Formats: sequence, C-alpha cells, structure tokens
Amino acid sequence: MSKENSDTGSYLEITIYVPETLSDPVSSYITDYITASIIFEETENSEITGVKFVMEKIADVKQLNGLRLYLAQIAEINNIAIPEIHEKIIESVDSEEGYRKSANPIEITPELLIRPPWAKSDTRYKYEIVIEPKMAFGTGHDETTGNCLKLMQKYFDKGQRFLDFGCGSGILSVFAAKLGASYIKAIDNDPVAIDCCLENFELNSVSVRHDILGGSIGEINPEEKFDMICANIALKPILQFFKSLIEHTIENGYLVLSGIFVNELEEIETALKQAELETVDFIKSKMWLTYCIRK
Repeated sequence: MSKENSDTGSYLEITIYVPETLSDPVSSYITDYITASIIFEETENSEITGVKFVMEKIADVKQLNGLRLYLAQIAEINNIAIPEIHEKIIESVDSEEGYRKSANPIEITPELLIRPPWAKSDTRYKYEIVIEPKMAFGTGHDETTGNCLKLMQKYFDKGQRFLDFGCGSGILSVFAAKLGASYIKAIDNDPVAIDCCLENFELNSVSVRHDILGGSIGEINPEEKFDMICANIALKPILQFFKSLIEHTIENGYLVLSGIFVNELEEIETALKQAELETVDFIKSKMWLTYCIRK
C-alpha cells in the first residue's frame, strides 16, 4: 500500500488500479461496503482502470481491511497479483462532482434505463429509473443489481407483492413499483440506505402502498407472504436467512438471490438442493452468480 501526505487531513482518497475486466466487481464491492461515489480513471488503449473514491479517515481501518481481503480473493480467482491500494490524505471532499461526471445513464435491457437525476430523460425506454448515487449500494452500474433487474422484468407481474431484502438505494423496489406491484416492503439494516431509499422513492414518484423499514428479517410479519423476494446481498446473509426467505415466499413465487461470488457456487447449489427448490433462471458473469428460484 502506498501513502501520500501522512499527517493532516480528514479524508482518504483511495485509488486502486485493476484490469479493465475487474473494474465492475471492484466498484461493486466499494459501493456495497464503503461508498457509491466512485470515479473511474480510464486511459485510452490501456487495459488498466483506476477506481477512485473518498472515505473518512477515521473510519478507514475496518473498511480497508475488508477491501484488502476482497482484492486478495479476486486476485486468486483471476490468477493475478493483488491490486495495490494507493492512499492520499486530503482536506476536503470533491467526490460528488467527480462522480457526477462518471455516473452516466446505463441501459439494463432494451426497455429499461437507469439514470442519475441530472441526466435527461430518454423516451425510447418503457421503464426509466432515476437514482441519486450516494452512500448506498445499488446504482445500476454493478452487475448484481443489473442481473436482479433483468430477472424482475422477466418474472415479476403486475399486482404482485414484492420484498426487497437489503434494499440499499431502493432501486429494485422502485422497479417493482414501475412493473405494477400492489405492495412493496423494503428493508435494510443501514440507516443511510433507508434515507437513500426514501429519497429515490420520491424521485421516482412511487405511490404504490409500501413500507421502508430499518432492521432485518424480524421486520417481516410471521404470516406475511410475497410473490417475489429479492436478496441482493452476499452469500453469508443469504444462507443465514435462507429458511425465512423461503417461508415468506408464496407457493410458486420467486426468490431472486444475488451478490454471490462464482467461487461460492458449490455452497449455494448445496443449499438449493437441500431446500428442494427449482432454479428457473440463472445469470453467471465473470465474478457473480444470480439465481431466480421458484418455491
């Protein structure tokens, strides 16, 4: 790890240089666990991308240790050297302006566009989701969120009930509303995520009956059932709450699971086999697995 200006300043500017093919999974981890305000540094004719973000200096130890472990994991999977974390201590944060320059609209499917509030609407798309990129996971640029959105468009029907477990920015819940959900429950244990979710519901004029709750599985009433549940989190919490998520899915309903690394395939497949659940759809990218399960 390299450092600059080691004494003063309240923030750390972190830059990680990774192969272009790994910029998406690395940025996904950062948006999930640290911040959604990421700036990409790309050089023409180069296969290396710089992923830059700013974080509070006082909170760096636990988050950076987790980032180091993650980088070691993807380095092992891809048989490359562990990417180095470059630190620079700065006095102020200008990351929002920089991120606005890099957060462009993204097409998820030919019918679905995700855009930040400052980007113009595009009437060519049937569905358009406006997301304010802040300190909560789920801007649409990460593969796991994109995969969930694709599966929702295929399997979620108008008039159904939707649970967003680990809602982050609320992007999946917003899409459920646009698909015609009759009721939405969005849950996250991060207060920042709850604030972002509320803001994004307002940006998208979500009027369907809904609850946005801080907490975990206990926020769901014991008898409550949903036609589709999305859990775009990580394998460990998926397995921890797997039984409860199945119980809260109606018969013939769908459970979408994402945030699972490709090297965790055996673990998730074992859990699905033991639960005797049918995999109706499956998306595998370079680093991630996303399942659509029918109860």
